[in-house]
Amino acid sequence: MGHIEVEVGIGDLDGEKLIKVKALVNTEAMFTVIPESIVKELNLTLTGEKLRVSTAKGYGELDLTHVILEIDGKKRIMPTLPINLA
Repeated sequence: MGHIEVEVGIGDLDGEKLIKVKALVNTEAMFTVIPESIVKELNLTLTGEKLRVSTAKGYGELDLTHVILEIDGKKRIMPTLPINLA
């Protein structure tokens, strides 16, 4: 089975900054997960809510934030979980 990548824009809720990145599509995912480095670059605010998730590293809790996600010119506000890739 192959991997599907698409180019997406990830932006702050003010619409002031948008970062274009290649994203891996996972049709079974319940949330969009982004690197913490993008959260810092966009200066995103965390909601204070943590969600328990299962990752390749095992179970853990990740902070919740929101981004504007742009795919094929369509934009939506999406709940997003920052993850430390280090």
